Amino acid sequence: MSAADPGVRTFAFGDLTAGVWVTARVPATGEPGLASLVAPGGSEAPIPATVSAPDEVAEWVLSGAGLELAFAPAGDEVELDLRDAGLIALDQPCHVSGAMNLGGVAYQLDGRGSRGHRSQPDWSRLASVRELAAWVEGDSSVVVIAARPRRARGHDADVAAGFLFGADAPTLVNEPRLSTTYDRGGLPAKAGLELWIGDDEHEYPRRAAGEAASSANVIRNHASLRTWIPFRWRMAGAEGAGSYELLEPASDQRRS
Repeated sequence: MSAADPGVRTFAFGDLTAGVWVTARVPATGEPGLASLVAPGGSEAPIPATVSAPDEVAEWVLSGAGLELAFAPAGDEVELDLRDAGLIALDQPCHVSGAMNLGGVAYQLDGRGSRGHRSQPDWSRLASVRELAAWVEGDSSVVVIAARPRRARGHDADVAAGFLFGADAPTLVNEPRLSTTYDRGGLPAKAGLELWIGDDEHEYPRRAAGEAASSANVIRNHASLRTWIPFRWRMAGAEGAGSYELLEPASDQRRS
């Protein structure tokens, strides 16, 4: 990030067993941001949220009304190469623990998620940004971001980047391929990932498939429209929680 654009801190967590998902974006300048919560009893309108730790190493504590979750690093931070699209994106797998209260029901949470930094999208250059995350059984997780330039006609023009995380160092995805199926309301309902990794003749794909696990949360501000959908993912025979986020300019709600 830069002094001109400090960007936002991002948070994502999901637990299939508990049926709980949390996501948040909080300005890196320290002002409150917004957190969205989903649980078996339903979802709640985004709530104001703040983050504690100012440094890059310690755990970050996301706090809001009925919410306190600690995001502790569980792997290396990576930068997704999206600068050609005018976007800076950092991401890091985390161990997430804490408590949440939604609709009068208390949840003690302990699982995996991610945290990161994002620059503000330059909507003079971009038509949309899609962010996908999955945390499946075992130590595997994946993050993929696809940025679509303005005036692009389809996903073939997307600038995409991704990483696979496991017990070892993060693995760069050479060519992330994303496909999305939309429901009648134009919201992402299913998604497929084809993740090419390895070198030359040893290159091979890892595949993941996801589907919406709950209704969408839509957050609008003066610059952008953000649609977040809790997802259920399957990868390499394992299952886990994750998310699908779609960001678009506030004045342009086209989806393709």
